[in-house]
Amino acid sequence: EVGYNQNSDTTGDITTNSWTKAGAESTVSYTEELPKKIIVKPNVYSWRYQTVNTFFQTLYNFNRDLDSHMMKNTEWGAVAYLSHSKYGKYGNIKYADAAEKEVYINNCENMITGIAGDSVSDSSSSTTCTKNTYETIQGQKASTTGNITGVYDMSGGAYEYVTGYNEVISESVGTNGFSKEQIEQYESKYFDVYSSDSNTDYKTRILGDATGEMGPFNYTPYSSWYGDMGNFITSISPWFGRGGYMSDNIRAGVFSFFNVVSSGGPDYSTRLVLSPKNT
Repeated sequence: EVGYNQNSDTTGDITTNSWTKAGAESTVSYTEELPKKIIVKPNVYSWRYQTVNTFFQTLYNFNRDLDSHMMKNTEWGAVAYLSHSKYGKYGNIKYADAAEKEVYINNCENMITGIAGDSVSDSSSSTTCTKNTYETIQGQKASTTGNITGVYDMSGGAYEYVTGYNEVISESVGTNGFSKEQIEQYESKYFDVYSSDSNTDYKTRILGDATGEMGPFNYTPYSSWYGDMGNFITSISPWFGRGGYMSDNIRAGVFSFFNVVSSGGPDYSTRLVLSPKNT
């Protein structure tokens, strides 16, 4: 998950040197300074409270030479499927027990990156924030590969906005964060667009985004894959969130998806993608 470094200083005790000291506890409008303050590393506080608009513009302008952008829903799906393949944690031979092959939740109640719970769907905790860090044997259970080279925070931590949205965005929702007019200023390749009518309209999924193909879904609805959340987007809640929350227990997971508005809040972060261009 994306971190925010107001003071260009990531030293000190992360349990007391709170990210809120950086002023990141409130919603801000995009400025040219924001991309310079983005950090992506373990043992930092997730940057939250921002609208999809602020998140998108900040990550888009992080490094245009590397085609930086906010993660799309289909890009999340690609990482999710790799975690479940022979190249991911599912195929890691050190996890012989099928139950251990699922990516562990980040259940750190302080929203610190790179943390694993004591169990795969553990309840929120403060003790894991310093005990099960990314480099420990337990911490690596929260990696998509089951080792230190994988992607962390894909289950739990903060909810994560991705750029997948319903083509019907009501005016009231759009003005809270990202209107259609603003979206159309950017290339379409940075967005996944859906045309769903309800939170169970799974047939409108994009193949490979790890949403509709996770069924069948029960009435809750939870998916048949690990029991993760499975709520599709609607016109009222038109943006996809992924991964679940640090206290979502079994509902959190790499294959979790749900619908949200774009106005941000204390529980929402996002993820940066870099796509180096051929030279």
